[in-house]
Amino acid sequence: MSAFLTSPLWGPASLVIGVLFTIFVAWWFTRARTHLYYGMPLVTPLLNVSPAVRERLILLVDQVPLDHPHHIEVELISRGPRDITRDDFQQEAISFDVGAAVIDVIGQPRVAPTSAQAPRVTYSGNTISVEKCLISRRERISVSLLVDGANPQLTRKSAHLANVYVDPFTENPPPMGPWRKAARWVGGIAIGYNVLGAVIATFVPEIAGRGSPLVRVGAALIVGWLGLAALAAVLRRTLERIPT
Repeated sequence: MSAFLTSPLWGPASLVIGVLFTIFVAWWFTRARTHLYYGMPLVTPLLNVSPAVRERLILLVDQVPLDHPHHIEVELISRGPRDITRDDFQQEAISFDVGAAVIDVIGQPRVAPTSAQAPRVTYSGNTISVEKCLISRRERISVSLLVDGANPQLTRKSAHLANVYVDPFTENPPPMGPWRKAARWVGGIAIGYNVLGAVIATFVPEIAGRGSPLVRVGAALIVGWLGLAALAAVLRRTLERIPT
């Protein structure tokens, strides 16, 4: 292995590897789909008292009594390499069933980062709808609702987005871990360094001789990148198997 990494053949080989990986990375980022996660992290009963007391309490909203009032919060979280645009919406809105009658939307939807534009949210029966809008990558949309139902649960009703995976979450999707970030950075540096080194070595072959710093650094970056990528994959699989 060490003989190959210090061989003069590493210059042309690194050029081929760099070009192939550059093509793969470009393909991945143009084809990789964005994810839109949806969930209901907050479900709070408003009459959480003993049955004896509950029978003597009446909660009225606009003169209408509520049997099982809850304050819930629905969240949409975007993750991926690009924004979700209005053109990605295959219908006028994406809809979700909250498993209880929606009485009202509490305030305006909250977005993070705050520079993003809050979408328009409507409701009918058990359904809330988020109308066409721009959802930037890594944006979080939070909608507070007053509902009436014994067991609110969030399900997707009609959420068709082009080139976007729409998936539920039970807990907030974790941000990219430090090992995955490091692997991406080292991978980009390794590809760029080896491609540049191979190009330079083509015109100045004497700097790509056996044991030259160009060859050693390029080989070390490639090995480091593969090692970090493998470590990140192992850690991710391990954490996924740990019960929460």
